[in-house]
Amino acid sequence: MRKILIALLSIISVLMIGSVVKFIPKDYVSVVVYKNVAQNYNNLKSTTTFSFLLDTMGFEGLIKSMLQTQLLSYGLELDDFLDVLSHEIMVITFENKDVCVVAGPSENADKVVDALRDMISQTTGEGTSAVVEAYEEYVFIAGKEESIEKCKEGGGSLPETFPENAQAISYSPSAKLGDMGFSTKGYSFFEDGKIVSKGTIIPLNQSAKEFLSNLEPVKENLKDMTAGELTLYLNMRDPVTFLEMLAKNLEDIVQEVQNEIPIEIKPPEEKEMKIFEDLKGKVHGLGYLALDFHEPLVELMMGATEVTTQPKLKISLKADITSQDLEEIFKTSEVSYEKKGDYYLVENQIYVETKGGYVNAYYPDPNVSFDPEAMKKFEKYIEGNESLLFYVDLSKLIESLSGTQEEAYILLKMYVKDGKVNTSLILK
Repeated sequence: MRKILIALLSIISVLMIGSVVKFIPKDYVSVVVYKNVAQNYNNLKSTTTFSFLLDTMGFEGLIKSMLQTQLLSYGLELDDFLDVLSHEIMVITFENKDVCVVAGPSENADKVVDALRDMISQTTGEGTSAVVEAYEEYVFIAGKEESIEKCKEGGGSLPETFPENAQAISYSPSAKLGDMGFSTKGYSFFEDGKIVSKGTIIPLNQSAKEFLSNLEPVKENLKDMTAGELTLYLNMRDPVTFLEMLAKNLEDIVQEVQNEIPIEIKPPEEKEMKIFEDLKGKVHGLGYLALDFHEPLVELMMGATEVTTQPKLKISLKADITSQDLEEIFKTSEVSYEKKGDYYLVENQIYVETKGGYVNAYYPDPNVSFDPEAMKKFEKYIEGNESLLFYVDLSKLIESLSGTQEEAYILLKMYVKDGKVNTSLILK
């Protein structure tokens, strides 16, 4: 059912709370509410990124064409089908991992039930099924009938308050990750051609508090930092303990992923956990990552059978690690490596060195360089109290594929205050 959710959310915009909230059940893990989908879909297309994807790349036309072809066999018009998704949408997640999507109101709700059920079945593949029903001019989609019945019964509420300009809201009273419990809330709005989302993560037990307490503001001098088309900086008080706790709860994360994606993921082995133990007290948590990706990605998107350009990558991690420590890590991890002057060439791809209290990794070579303008773009978003800042500049990618010279980016910030984690996400 999560695949259904992802597919729906990928083609709708951020919206305001509406009457669909009468179907909030008494018990739920999380709820997301949208309103005025059609109106706000146009707002979504006003951003550079989604205008490029939906119009320039033609994804909107492709999706509509595919839908129209599917709907013909049901005697449905595309506008009748889209009308069901054009008003209000609510997504409820339950303790049993099931998801219920409620869309409407629309006088076409009864007409589209069969088409939706078959299309979802075709999308999710054999061995999966969805319950699709119409009720009070709303369409309900879930993996289990009991989830739909709980939503029809209603009786639940949103105890949190949200700003008047909130065009989408999300709330979870008790999300869990292993033995950690969190409460989360968030809202989104449009502003100056941008989608802006604000969120708060509140730890509910000691394990969760310890997990989040590792995040600290980055207060280091950034003069030696490198920025690329994708740039990340992150600071943790004790990153090794953070990773250990994450690894201990990996079983739950793995199960979540494997429920949706048929890939094999193995929890860390004993030798890998030993690496964590060996690194305690040596890694201080400040890390930077810079990546240039648009040139090879453009080649792939243009259908190149052989990519002639390479991405460029640099990673720096503040750590008291010697060259001997590095060799021990490589041996424990059983990766191939060889000494190349001041560097180690790992797996014949990545160059690694220890220098000035940092461990640095480079690809495709130690002399990798980035556009100085990238750092200027990145610096203007730094306030100084962030624990995490993630920035993706999409301008060059869009210009290379469309010739359009407009600012386009994704920016994620994370702050810690009074034991809570506050997030800010902007899409231009």
